[in-house]
Amino acid sequence: IYPLVVDPKENGRYEYLVSYERKQHFKGPKVHVKTWMKKRFDEEDRAFLIADFGSAKELARLLRKIPDERKKEAVMCFHWAKYGNFDTGKPFLQVISMDKRLKEIVDNFDSMKIGVDEPFRFHCTMCGKCCINREDILLTPRDIYCMAKELQISPEELFKRYCETYIGHDSCIPIVRLKHRGSIKRCPLLKDRKCSVHKAKPGVCAMFPIGRCVTVDQKAAKTVNAKIGEIQYVFINPGCGDNAETHTVREWLSEFGIPVEDEFFKLWHQKLFQLGSIFRKAEKVCSDQTMEFAWTATFVELYLEYDTSKDFLPQFEENSEKILNLMKMMPTSKDGVNHA
Repeated sequence: IYPLVVDPKENGRYEYLVSYERKQHFKGPKVHVKTWMKKRFDEEDRAFLIADFGSAKELARLLRKIPDERKKEAVMCFHWAKYGNFDTGKPFLQVISMDKRLKEIVDNFDSMKIGVDEPFRFHCTMCGKCCINREDILLTPRDIYCMAKELQISPEELFKRYCETYIGHDSCIPIVRLKHRGSIKRCPLLKDRKCSVHKAKPGVCAMFPIGRCVTVDQKAAKTVNAKIGEIQYVFINPGCGDNAETHTVREWLSEFGIPVEDEFFKLWHQKLFQLGSIFRKAEKVCSDQTMEFAWTATFVELYLEYDTSKDFLPQFEENSEKILNLMKMMPTSKDGVNHA
C-alpha cells in the first residue's frame, strides 16, 4: 500500500498516513485514498491488522511482567508463535475467523440464549449458504460414527476422505472438523448441491441455526474433576432462509432425533475438560515426541475406534475411559508425577 501507512484506532476506524520520503514517486496523477486502498488492501488484510494491533497492548503488558532472566526466552517464543508457527497449506486467517465467530457468541450470549420451549422464527429455503464459507464444522465421535455408518465405510476412511484434525489452542486436545473444498470453502459432503449424509448429518448442521453449550463449575473446569451442568441453547442469526415458520427448540431438535438433555453431549464435554486439563499441564514438561504420541493415541481412540455394526454409546464410554486412564499416567509436573 506504499506510500500509505495504516494505523487502526481503538474505535474500529483507520487513520492513513502518507510518506513523502521519496518525492520522485509522486509525479503521477492524484489518487483518492479509498480507491488506492480498495485495490491493495482487502478484507483479509483488514481482519489481520485488527487482530494484530488488537492484541499488541495485552502482549506488551504480559511481556513487561516477565523477569529479566526469562525475557530473552519469552521474546523468542513470542517471535516463533507470531511469525513462524504457520501451516502454509491452510488459510492464513483460519484461526482468527473461527475465534471471531466464537467471540461473538460469548460476548452476546445472554441476548442469544433461548429456552427449550421458547419460539424462534426460521424456515430453511435450501439455499445452501450454510454449506459454504464454513471452517467451523467441528465433529464429535458420534458425528463421525453416524456419517460412516450412513456411507457404509469405516470411521477411519471417512476421516481420510472428508476431515482434518488439529490441536485446539485452548482445549489442547485433538479437534476434528470437515475439510472444506474450493474457493467457496464448500462442505466436502455436498453432492449435486445436496447433503450426501442428510439423514446422519453432523449435530451442528442438523441443529442450525440453534447452537448449544454446557455449563461447568469454573473452579473445577481445568481439572480432571470437571463436572458438567445443564445444556444451554442459543439462537444464531442464520443470515439465510426466511421467517415463514415458527418452532421451539424442543420441536426443532426432535425433527433430527436429538434429545434436549443429550447425555452423550454432556459426557463428551466432560471428557474434553478432563483430557484438556491433563494435556495443558503435560505440555509444559513433556517432550514434543511424548505429546505427539499422546495426541495421536487420543485422536485414534476417541474418534476412529468404532464398529458401526454395534451401538455407539457403549463403545464411546469404553474408549474414552480407556484413553483417560492412560493419559492420567502422563507426568504433569517437573517431578514426573501426574498432578492433574
